[in-house]
Amino acid sequence: MKFIKTTETEWSTEILEKDFEEANKIGRYAVGELAVYCPKMFKQVYIPIQDIIWAYRRLESVEGKLCCGKANFEIHKVILVTAKKQRFELAGMGLEQAKEILAALEQKNAAIDIGYSKEKEASYFQG
Repeated sequence: MKFIKTTETEWSTEILEKDFEEANKIGRYAVGELAVYCPKMFKQVYIPIQDIIWAYRRLESVEGKLCCGKANFEIHKVILVTAKKQRFELAGMGLEQAKEILAALEQKNAAIDIGYSKEKEASYFQG
C-alpha cells in the first residue's frame, strides 16, 4: 500500500503498514498509534497524531429533495489542526463515528485540544 505524508513527519512504509493494520477502523478512516489514515483512491493519506494540536466536530445541514418533498440531512465532519496551522477535514460520517474518532484521538494523545469554540479558533489561528 502507498502512504502519502501530509506534514514533515515521515515514517517508513513498513512502520506505517503495521500501524495501519493494527489501527482502529472507524468508517472509512483509521486511527492508529502513530497517525490518522484517510483513504484517497488506492492510497492512504496519513496525518501524524503527534502533529495534531486541536480536533473538533463540525455539523453541516444539507437540504435534499425527495420524490415526495424535502428532507434535511446532517453531515458530521472531524477537523484536525496541526501546529503548523494545517487544517484537515475528515468528512462523510455520522455523529457516532465523529465522536469515536475524537475519543480515539484523545486516548492516543491527551495533549490534543478536543472541542470547538470561537476563542480556540482565534487562539490557534491568530497572527
